[in-house]
Amino acid sequence: MAQLFDLTTKFKASIKIMNEIDNKPKFHFFLLRIVRTLHQKNEAAFNETEEQQLSAMFNVESDDIHALLEACSFIFEQCVYYNVSSNVLAQQLEASGIDPILIKSFHKLWEDEKDRVVSNFRERTLLPQTLETINWSLHLQMAQSNLSRTKTPNAIFEFGFRNWDNPKEERDLIQVEFTHEKLLDFFNKLEKIQEQLDAM
Repeated sequence: MAQLFDLTTKFKASIKIMNEIDNKPKFHFFLLRIVRTLHQKNEAAFNETEEQQLSAMFNVESDDIHALLEACSFIFEQCVYYNVSSNVLAQQLEASGIDPILIKSFHKLWEDEKDRVVSNFRERTLLPQTLETINWSLHLQMAQSNLSRTKTPNAIFEFGFRNWDNPKEERDLIQVEFTHEKLLDFFNKLEKIQEQLDAM
């Protein structure tokens, strides 16, 4: 397999920091937090207080903690993207010059957490808002002219969207009105979409 990580100057600097940290046995818990929050777009793995504690525990500067977070997140994101095994990850880390003690932490963690992480990424949507609820009602609009009296049926839909970047927010509700013709056209388009999804 080709090199999983581009050995850029920035990545090499992060590896140097990683290799020089104190308290290497605690590194596993650092990685565990990263890997468990990796799929959450807007949630940091550690808060400011925890980052200060990590800085003291690993005996590095706070900027170095940020570099470590970024590098370790990148490593696991590459693992998800290429769907690599824990053994391949260990080989790639060794080729990148990472300390064997740290490689063991990466290897064990990816062995234990890979399925969960990949599943979380599969469930993560490309767009922050997804359709969660649909309500509908039928209305008859009465019209009268000198010549005739007509009834025009209209369907009113209320779509509820959930913002998964901020799931505690209330749903956005959008109301849409369809005439019979527009509703039929909408239904036919949904059928085509369903056919394409079924063919995938």
